Amino acid sequence: SSFDNKVKIWNTSTGTNTLIYSGHTDRVTNVAFNKGGDGNGNVASSSFDNTVQYWENAHGILIYVIYNSSPILDVAIYSSRLVCANGDAGNATVHLVNDGTLLFTLQQPGGGQVQGVDIASNFRVALIGMMNGNNLITIFDSISGAYIGTINTGFVSSNRVKLSSIGAFVVACGKDLYGAGYVTRIWNTTTSNLILTIPGHSDLPTEVVFRPDCFLGIPDKLASCSLDKTVRVTNAITGNLIFATTPGDAN
Repeated sequence: SSFDNKVKIWNTSTGTNTLIYSGHTDRVTNVAFNKGGDGNGNVASSSFDNTVQYWENAHGILIYVIYNSSPILDVAIYSSRLVCANGDAGNATVHLVNDGTLLFTLQQPGGGQVQGVDIASNFRVALIGMMNGNNLITIFDSISGAYIGTINTGFVSSNRVKLSSIGAFVVACGKDLYGAGYVTRIWNTTTSNLILTIPGHSDLPTEVVFRPDCFLGIPDKLASCSLDKTVRVTNAITGNLIFATTPGDAN
């Protein structure tokens, strides 16, 4: 996804660009494959054109469009559920994958912009957004719409959130509100307790992900990228650095 309003798919074995999807009319903010049983590998893409578009990945054929009144900043998908981060609307919406039917509207506490979303295989959903100068993570159940809990991240700037594969843990990265620099933090999604704080980046982190195929759903590694032009791979249990790329790129 990119500023040219397009989504591109590559074959990971050959590196061949197999598809360019051109359905959006403004910047694409994120894309997600549906890797669950109901999705057949179809793709959802979110955009500043105020839409999420759901399309099949072999030929780029549009299946349906979800419309919003403001830019949709993130999208996540698993099996029968699709979740949109509705930015300035201060909420996320949960939809049925097969036809886009709206099931629930999940409200960020106190309003505030919802910047990122994720969904785990247990259908637990995490939202991240800004409230009174502080980033909050809110956890919901996407089957019932029930509220589970809110986590005060201590970040002044963070716009992405990721759940572990079975939804037991959540990770986010950003600039610490209290002067600790740029850090990554992991919490328990049931208790909201902070598990680990990981320093390392010298500029704002832009994304973080758990290793998806971890043993018994306990994440053992995570990777974070940053405006400091590096990717850092870290042990998610101890916080020890495994390796970091060298900042050899201009961006």
